Amino acid sequence: MKKLLLLVLLPIMLFGVPLNPYKNISDEKKLSALTEYYFDKIAIYPTAPKLTKGEFEKTSVFNKRVEKEKYKYKQLVDKYKSSTQKYKALAMAKAFGALYGKPELGKLKYDADTEHFYTKIYTKNGKFEKNIAIKVPISNAKKFKKNYSKLSPKVVYEFNGNDLVLKNISVKYKNKEYKGLVTNDSYKDSSMVVALNSLGEASLVMGEVSVGVDEELLKLQEENLKLLRRKALQGEKNRLAKSNSKLGVYKNDDIHRKLNGVSQAKVDPKKWLFIISIENYEFADNIIYNKNTAKNFRDVAKKTLGIEDSHIAFMSEDGATAGAIKGKLRTKLRRVEKGDTVYFYYSGHGIPVASKDNEPYMLPADTMVDYVEDEEFFKLKNIYALLTDSKASKVVAIIDACFSGATDNKAVIKGVAAARLKPKGIKIDEDKMFVITAGKDKQYSNKFDDKSNRLFSYYVMDALMDGKRDSMSMYRYVYKNVKDESYKMGDLNLQEPTLMGNKDMSF
Repeated sequence: MKKLLLLVLLPIMLFGVPLNPYKNISDEKKLSALTEYYFDKIAIYPTAPKLTKGEFEKTSVFNKRVEKEKYKYKQLVDKYKSSTQKYKALAMAKAFGALYGKPELGKLKYDADTEHFYTKIYTKNGKFEKNIAIKVPISNAKKFKKNYSKLSPKVVYEFNGNDLVLKNISVKYKNKEYKGLVTNDSYKDSSMVVALNSLGEASLVMGEVSVGVDEELLKLQEENLKLLRRKALQGEKNRLAKSNSKLGVYKNDDIHRKLNGVSQAKVDPKKWLFIISIENYEFADNIIYNKNTAKNFRDVAKKTLGIEDSHIAFMSEDGATAGAIKGKLRTKLRRVEKGDTVYFYYSGHGIPVASKDNEPYMLPADTMVDYVEDEEFFKLKNIYALLTDSKASKVVAIIDACFSGATDNKAVIKGVAAARLKPKGIKIDEDKMFVITAGKDKQYSNKFDDKSNRLFSYYVMDALMDGKRDSMSMYRYVYKNVKDESYKMGDLNLQEPTLMGNKDMSF
C-alpha cells in the first residue's frame, strides 16, 4: 500500500494533478491510497501522557494525579474512536478532490412536460461524466437557464470496499438546491459520503457521515427516466386528488369497501383508542389525506378491535391544538384501568429539535415549528411515558410520522432545504408497549395517491382488517407492503416502518 501511495502521490505533489503513467492503477485503488494518506494526516491518535512523581509529592497525591490523567486520556481516546468515521470521510473528501477536481454542467435542455432540465455533469480531466435530469419547476426554469454561469453543481460520491458509485447530484441556485437524478447510474449502501463543490473543494455533505444504511435502501436507478415520464403523466391525476382532498372526495379510497367484508368484533370495554391527526397546520405545510386517513382509522379500529364510542378520543384539525390534546389525553387516561389496552394513533408532523440533539417532538396544529421545543409535553418520549404511566396493561402506538423533519419529500424545518435529520433514539417500556412507526432514521412518510390515504396508515388498517393481532405479524405485513409500494414511488422515497418494544404482544 505504501508503494502504491507513493505512485499516486508523487505526480500530485510534483504537478498538482495525477498523471497517466499508472494506467494499470484503478481509481478505486488510488482513492484508497489517498484516503489512507490523508487519514494519517487528519486523525492523530492521542499521545499517552508520561507522569513523574515529584520529589515533594506524596504517593497518594501522585496516584490521584495519575487517575485524573488516565481519565482525561481515556476521554481523548474515546473521542478519537467516535470520530474515526468522520476522519475517514474527511480524508476521502480530500482524496476525491485530488483525483476528480471541479464538477461542471453541460448545456441545459428543458422538458416542460416533466419540468426537468436534461444535461450532463462532468469534470474537465475526463474522470467523471454522467447524464442527469434536474427537477426545476416551470415557473423558475427560464431564470434558472438564464443564470447558467451562476449555477453551482455538487457531486456526492460513496466509496465502499472496491465499489465507487455516484450517491447524489444537486445544483445550487440562489441558496436553493435542485436535485439531479442520474439516468444511468446506480445507488448503493454508503459507508462514507463526500462532495465536491463548484470550487473544486471537497467537503462532507451536511457536515455529517452517512453510515449504517440498509444495503437495500438505494436500488438501481435504471428506471429513473421512465419514472419521470410516468410522474408527468400522473400529474393531472395527483392534482385532481389534492383538489378532491379539499372537497372531501376520495373516489379511489377502498378502505370502507374492504371494511364492509369484515365482521364486527365484540365490543370490549377494556379497550381505548386515542387518535391525533392533523392535515391543515396553522404554521407548517399541510399533510394531504390526513383527515380522510384518520376517519378511516377510527372506523377500522372500532370495527376490528371492538372499541366503543365513549372510549374513543378523536383529535383532528381544530381539535388537535396543543391545549386540546393535553386536555383530552389527560382526561381520558384517568379513566383507564388495570388490564385495559390503549391504542394510540398519531399522524402529523414529526420534528427533530436540533438544539436538543435532534430530540423528536410531535407538532400540534397551532404550534410553530420554531417553538415546539418549548412544549415539553409533546416530546415524543414524554407522550410515550404518559401512556405507559397510565394503569393500562398494554399500549399499542401507531405513529404515522417520520421524525426527520420532512414529510412527502418536503422539509418542515425551514432553512434546511430538502435535508433530513436523523432523530435521537428514545427508550420505552418494552414490556408494556409496542410501537410501530412509519419509517426509520432520515426517511419520511409518504402519501398514497392511488388510495387517497397515508401510505403507512393504509397498510396498518389493511393489517387490522386482515386479522393481524400481534406485534410481529402486523409489523411484517406493514413493513413489506409499505417498503414495496414506496419503491414504486422512486428509491429516494424509500420508507421502511420500524418496530419498538414488546415483540410478543398480542392485542
